[in-house]
Amino acid sequence: MMGSHTEGGNSTPPGRRGRRPSKLRVTMTNVLSSTPPLRPVQSLFDTDYTPVIVRLDEAVYPTVQEDLVGLQGDVASIATICAQMSFLIEKETLLDDEVRHDNLADLVREHLNKLYEQLHVECHNYMPDVSIHEVLYSTGLGFLFPSVVDRLQLERRACQGKVVTFQEYLSHMAQLNQAFSMSQQLRDDCSNNNHKYIAHQIALLYQCLSYQNLRTQQFKKRIEPEFEDLKRTTEQAAQPQLTPKQREWLRSLTTDVMEVATDFNGPVTAFLHSWVDVLAHTG
Repeated sequence: MMGSHTEGGNSTPPGRRGRRPSKLRVTMTNVLSSTPPLRPVQSLFDTDYTPVIVRLDEAVYPTVQEDLVGLQGDVASIATICAQMSFLIEKETLLDDEVRHDNLADLVREHLNKLYEQLHVECHNYMPDVSIHEVLYSTGLGFLFPSVVDRLQLERRACQGKVVTFQEYLSHMAQLNQAFSMSQQLRDDCSNNNHKYIAHQIALLYQCLSYQNLRTQQFKKRIEPEFEDLKRTTEQAAQPQLTPKQREWLRSLTTDVMEVATDFNGPVTAFLHSWVDVLAHTG
């Protein structure tokens, strides 16, 4: 019968009836079956393998008391604890004004209590047999961290002159860093072949220098008469380039800003003198 390949009980597919394995295949099979493998395969757990421990519930940062701050017994360690407490006190105040259904407020208070214990140890190591209140004000830290003094229910002392709080210190340092970073970027970009966004960057630098406590009015006055010419230059072509004179002016300006921003004895950092006086004794 046509189309059937089952005559005589033979079920070999068409085209393969009676085909025997080639000599090469027989030889390879014999060789592979009689020789050891190139590399033995072992069970992963039969070796010294240590499985990875997956931590899902552990805290990212340790909360053990001795891990918070090293016991150094110096002003730097005390200041570090006060800074940590200042952040948590601010968070605690915000949480008190919120209606929450979790235990975040309890965790904040727990950390504050641990930091207080650590502060007590540090102050004792720095000035034995002296109260925390006296240590904070003898070092000047009590003036810089008034929220910590209030949280510990200690009496505030009057200070002669302007006192910069921790939050004001951070804000001032952020403004300094922004002015420095923007100046550094502009100076580096002077060597590029495309100055399309230079005017925009200079406008951002001008805005950074507008922070009143930086006392950088002289740099703003240097930018104002040059800005319109720079802007026209950057808008004249698809890939505009500053003139050699404009590049030199920009390099000079940005270099001066960077030098002033890192001079902690100059007028730009005068706002931080209360901090410099305290932290000068942390060495």
